[in-house]
Amino acid sequence: MASKVYLSHVVEHLHDVVGAMAEVSRICRHGARVIVETPHFSSVNSYIDPTHCQHLSWFTFDLLAGRRFSDHSQVPFELRIVERKLLFHGNFPTDLIGKVLARISMYSYELRCAWMFPASNIYCEFEVIKDGHRGSE
Repeated sequence: MASKVYLSHVVEHLHDVVGAMAEVSRICRHGARVIVETPHFSSVNSYIDPTHCQHLSWFTFDLLAGRRFSDHSQVPFELRIVERKLLFHGNFPTDLIGKVLARISMYSYELRCAWMFPASNIYCEFEVIKDGHRGSE
C-alpha cells in the first residue's frame, strides 16, 4: 500500500477528480500522505493548456477533505488537510498584496481580488483516513 502519493499538475487534467481521489485513497494505507499541486484558477497557466478540464480553488480542497458537495452527497473517502498553501508567481509587489489579502480572508481574495493579484498554484497535503481510524486522531 502506498504511503505517499504525489499528484503534481495532474488533477486539473481529469474529468472526475473525486473518482481519482477516491482511487488514490483506496490504494493508500491509513495515515498516507497525498500531495496535490495544481494551478489556481486565477493563474494564466490554468487556462493556457487546452487539456485542463478543471480550474480549481482553495475551497475545492475543502470539498475533497470530506465536506459535502453541492448535490449533498458525501465523498466516498476521507482525507484530512495537513497543509495547504497558495503559491504566487514571484512578482514581489503584486504577490505581496495577494498574499496579504488571502491571509485576511481567502473567501474574499478568491471572490474579489484573485483576478487582480493572481496566484500561481495551490499546494495541498492530505492525510488518508481509513474507516477503522475515524475519530481516533
